[in-house]
Amino acid sequence: MAQIGAEVDGIRLQAPADESFVDHRLSLSPDIFELEMRRVFPRSWVLVADTDQLVEPGDYVTDWVGYEPVVVVRDKSGLIRSFTNVCPHRAALVASGSGNCGRALTCPYHGWRFDLGGRLVSAPHRAGFAAPLKLDDWGLQEFRTDTWERFVFVNISGDAPPLLEWLEDLPEVLKNHHISSQHRTYDLDDEVAANWKLFVDNGYCDYHVPFVHRSVASTVRDMRWAEEKTGVYTNQLRLELNDVGKSLRTPWPDLDDDARDATFAFGVFPNLLLLAFSDGGVHVLWWSPMAVDRTRARVQAYSHSRSDEGSIRAGKEAVAAVQYEDIAIVEKVQLGIQSSGYHPGPRHRLEDRVAGFQRQLMRMLTEDEGEDRQETEEADRC
Repeated sequence: MAQIGAEVDGIRLQAPADESFVDHRLSLSPDIFELEMRRVFPRSWVLVADTDQLVEPGDYVTDWVGYEPVVVVRDKSGLIRSFTNVCPHRAALVASGSGNCGRALTCPYHGWRFDLGGRLVSAPHRAGFAAPLKLDDWGLQEFRTDTWERFVFVNISGDAPPLLEWLEDLPEVLKNHHISSQHRTYDLDDEVAANWKLFVDNGYCDYHVPFVHRSVASTVRDMRWAEEKTGVYTNQLRLELNDVGKSLRTPWPDLDDDARDATFAFGVFPNLLLLAFSDGGVHVLWWSPMAVDRTRARVQAYSHSRSDEGSIRAGKEAVAAVQYEDIAIVEKVQLGIQSSGYHPGPRHRLEDRVAGFQRQLMRMLTEDEGEDRQETEEADRC
């Protein structure tokens, strides 16, 4: 049975009130963080790689999904697969960073070698084990892996809805951006002193844009024209461009008129944000929890055009300015929620996407492992 309204660390796990938000102490509690890492991330589809990092057999990328270290690799048949990045012998991490491992992943501790399908193919000095070592019994655990456009997602638990269902109408809305044919122009990777949920809240909060991101606000119509939409696993924002915004980007010819005149933001539970622009380019932002008060904040920028170095540098500087504006304000929030006198304030209509994220978070925190989510999703659609 679902534990609706259960308490953890003295904090009641319940959906946000109609006019406000969830208990702010959720972003301070180590016990809540533990529950998120064990329950939310393993049971979600989580972005881990880009297919341009996995071109040849043996190409691999490592990352974390909750507490699970993951290695994603292209096998010899061309399939992209993901495995636990933990050697079953003594738990050392098998791979580090990214690169090409050749024909096998080799544990640095005792030299156990695993082929690109995760099977143990050799272990040094096998005669030294008390019982014969059966190689087939000691492979790397494989995880569920799927790809949308160029983005590789992993579901650790194996029981999340199919990826395309998880993404809801996002693939249809962005199909004419042709993301797979774009190239990555630059990326940012920062470690920040704040809880991951505060970054997601901020990423899905449209109320703060005119005050924190004046450069962004100067390119769009008044925020009164902002259009929000919230699903179960995703949310959307449409910001109509003003004349300044329209002059900055050459419209991508495959987009319809609605998309040529706007910037879109798409949130994907639990920790992903895609920004889609009128020139067809996209930015991907995601926030990976490291500790209750530490988060890895990443941005990857994609474009159809191959700009000169000066333009790329200018673009990266502009995106970095927005990233650091967000970091500065979220770190202030992390400090502020520690106040004994603070309680969440009223919710603005431009914070509905935040509430949608918080509702889904509470559902996943209070559902039993393996519980069927169909009733919850049907209720949301009513």
